[in-house]
Amino acid sequence: MIEEILGHLEKVKRLAGGKYQACCPVHGDKNPSMSLTEKDGKVLIHCFACGAKGIDVVRELGLPAS
Repeated sequence: MIEEILGHLEKVKRLAGGKYQACCPVHGDKNPSMSLTEKDGKVLIHCFACGAKGIDVVRELGLPAS
């Protein structure tokens, strides 16, 4: 599930513990400020710059929310 989202993001970096960092598509990020992780079958997303959550990112990318 997380792989589908990561494929639409820019400057994706894999971090320790299965976490990722990427540019936030909601506010046109130039430097990765968004964290992503998968836990219990859910993808958790938070942008530390603009405060975007998973649903905001999914909508911006045009992906179906589940």
